[in-house]
This record gives sequence, C-alpha cells and structure tokens, in this order.
Amino acid sequence: MNDSKNDSKNENKPVIPSDGYLFRVLIIDDDVNSSMIVSSFFPAETCKIDFAFDGISGVIQLSKCPYDLVILDWHMPFMGGDKVLERIEKLAHKGYYDSHNKNTQVIVYSAESPSAIHVPQITQFEYLGILPKMTPVVNRYQTIREIVKKTLEKREAA
Repeated sequence: MNDSKNDSKNENKPVIPSDGYLFRVLIIDDDVNSSMIVSSFFPAETCKIDFAFDGISGVIQLSKCPYDLVILDWHMPFMGGDKVLERIEKLAHKGYYDSHNKNTQVIVYSAESPSAIHVPQITQFEYLGILPKMTPVVNRYQTIREIVKKTLEKREAA
C-alpha cells in the first residue's frame, strides 16, 4: 500500500548520492585559483566538489545532480552570477531541475563590494548571502565549515 503522506515527506528530503559523500558542492567561478582556494575549505572526507568555470557550464552542471551548496562567482564572462541565478530560477520554475535542488543553498562569492551586488529574487533555492573574496581566509574557512556543519545537522534531524 502506498502511503502518500510519507511520499510527500520524502520528496523534500535530499538524496545522498551513492558515491559516499555526505555533502555536494558546485563551485561556479572562472578563476581557477579562486576555485581551488575555496574548495580547500571543505572537509575532503565528507564533501564532493564539482567545478564549472563559466556560468553556462554551471547551469548545465546543476541539472545533472542535486547539490547542497553552490558557490557562485558574481563576475564571469558570458554569463555572470546574476544571470546564472535568473536562469536557474526560471528553469526550476519550469520543472527542469528536480525537486531535490529545492534544498540547494547558494552563496555569492565575489571580490565586488557587497553593496554593488544586487541579487535577483530566488525562490527555488536557498540564498545564504554574499561571501566576499576579500574577507580574511580564516573567516571564509569558518563560514564554509559552519554551513557544512549546519546543513548536515539539519539533514540528520529530518
């Protein structure tokens, strides 16, 4: 017998990929060095990091599997962070991304002044704010580690 109450409850639960990682990250940034630095903030034993080095590739990669967190550079050639957010929001509304991406958190990661960044409204993903690239490394590290910890705790409690 199919219990629709349990089905709808499970629909919003994130799927843990069978590769053994507990936390999946997509870093969308055209700067390889910046991507490598931010990727080093994640605990390697529990986190799987994927990279997209332009906005278009990031939109495509996000459609391939659910991510817990997207680190999004704001200024990239061809498609900047604002256009990436607009595109993934529009595609999510059309059902292009599966329901598990509803749990995806997004951080804008930029050298731009936070006051100069105008994030479009997004409802299909959880926007966590701006992490300035000029923030001291130890602060960026602590912010990322705290996000991973809180996300895993929230998942355990669900």
